[in-house]
Amino acid sequence: MGFPKTWAAKITLQELTQVLPKIFREAQGFTRDEFLGLHAGEQFHFCLAGLGGLVATHAPTPWQALADVAELVPSFGVLTIEQKSVGSYTKISATCPTFWSPSNCTQLLDIFFSATLSALRHLSGPKLMPRSLHLSRPAPKSAEAYIRIFGDVSSFGQEKSAILFKTSDLECDSLLYEAHLYEQLRFSAVIALGSGESDFELLQSIRKGIRGGAFSLAEIASKLDRSTRSVQRGLQREGTNFRSLLSETRADLAVEMLRDTELPINILATRLNYSNGKALSRAVKKATGLPPRALRRNGLDDD
Repeated sequence: MGFPKTWAAKITLQELTQVLPKIFREAQGFTRDEFLGLHAGEQFHFCLAGLGGLVATHAPTPWQALADVAELVPSFGVLTIEQKSVGSYTKISATCPTFWSPSNCTQLLDIFFSATLSALRHLSGPKLMPRSLHLSRPAPKSAEAYIRIFGDVSSFGQEKSAILFKTSDLECDSLLYEAHLYEQLRFSAVIALGSGESDFELLQSIRKGIRGGAFSLAEIASKLDRSTRSVQRGLQREGTNFRSLLSETRADLAVEMLRDTELPINILATRLNYSNGKALSRAVKKATGLPPRALRRNGLDDD
């Protein structure tokens, strides 16, 4: 495709999002395989994901391996991935870029979910099965390939794509766990992959990102070239969380803009990602004890 030999070391996120669809299209055209993504994902192992993946390979449990990957494997930003507990289950969701075609999204999501299951089976054994798999793609003519890999748990045409595991299935002892090796690898990975910022500096960087218009944890993590889990842990060590910091910083911005501009409240609300003017007004009053009109008058009086 015209890339130099060192393209893997130089490729940017923008280039990556342009290249992957071409790779999928050309590979699928060459192989005539509708389920190319599924088959490619079956060959995946955590150790293929760099130093962070090597840490996950030797984690004490498959669940900890997933946590290590979320924290230590740098994200290219191609997929938006979320992992959370839902009762006694662990749910892993993935969303494609909105500008990708449906066929490219299908291939990428197939790779992701197939690779996730493959990597976890290396740690827990080949019998590990998900409890459900929801896919946004339309139902294929035959679901045989999905049944072979995931069991008969797939549903198609869903609003969001996600795989669900019983958490207890992921809390078993890993077949590849080596305590001393795991501790050494994890220590090395945290140093090698860390941003070099102190937690206080991280706090300031997040505030700066929010002021620059990044209003979600995923956007902030991408700007800082860190995983969302790494950002969350840094905030926890500072005794706060992203939601609180977002509320505080947006309210500060709203107060500044009320005092320094004459923009209507609804416009300010849109710029600061509030649902409407009333939501902005509530946030400002909670932070200052004053309604926006009073702040705007005070600001004019200060002039």
